[in-house]
Amino acid sequence: MNAAGLYSDEVMHKAGVRTEFKINPRKGEYYVLDKSEIQIDNILFPVPTEVSKGILVLGSTHGNVLVGPNSQTTPEKDKPCRDTGWSR
Repeated sequence: MNAAGLYSDEVMHKAGVRTEFKINPRKGEYYVLDKSEIQIDNILFPVPTEVSKGILVLGSTHGNVLVGPNSQTTPEKDKPCRDTGWSR
């Protein structure tokens, strides 16, 4: 069992398993819409595509609406993604 997360490919390579396999990290963020601006009563599930699971829309426990996640390719596994993919 390999539970190394983003580093699973490196653990596999050290074990000589599937040395061609490489994890390309991606990070995502959710956008929070204020409950005074919008209300939903249902979870809106996305339609997946070949390159994405899609965007989910759901209500939070505090009544706000969450939209996301977006998806950003991150070239470095250790570098946190500080830029948002959302335009404001």
